[in-house]
Amino acid sequence: MRFLSLDGNNTASTLQLLSTAGLLLTVTEIDSYVQEVVMEFYANLPDGEEGDQLAYFVFVRGNMYEFSPAIINQMFQLPNPPYPLNMSKIKVPESMDEVDVARSNSKANSWKMLTSRLLSPEIALLNKICCHNWMPTVNRSVLKPERVTLVYMMAKALPFNFGKLIFDEI
Repeated sequence: MRFLSLDGNNTASTLQLLSTAGLLLTVTEIDSYVQEVVMEFYANLPDGEEGDQLAYFVFVRGNMYEFSPAIINQMFQLPNPPYPLNMSKIKVPESMDEVDVARSNSKANSWKMLTSRLLSPEIALLNKICCHNWMPTVNRSVLKPERVTLVYMMAKALPFNFGKLIFDEI
């Protein structure tokens, strides 16, 4: 995870988008962590015990800890809206082509034409944050439909369950 730099080009408008979406704390108030504890969590995650309501209990440092979308939302002071259990949590009625035209300020007229260079500066910064913090990847120049749709949803202030998104990513 990375902090959002509060200085630089397009930061103010990106901060506004994050604030409207309720996700500002996910990039400005990240608590420190101990890498060894995180690695132990990931190592023990496959052996975790399934609880009710999509909760897992994972053994870390001699204790069982709950890991669930509700806990993630609580940590970032976000609401915990209901979500479809077996469906994508990132979904919009528009086609990918319509989403891409909107995110590129009409520079790309189809999904096949969209590149990271065509994104508006605010959306490019949101995409970068998405690639670092929410849907991590090592190849930040590749635009994946899920990331582009998430950024679109944030820009349009469409609701989604952030905890479920992160839970599914992990």
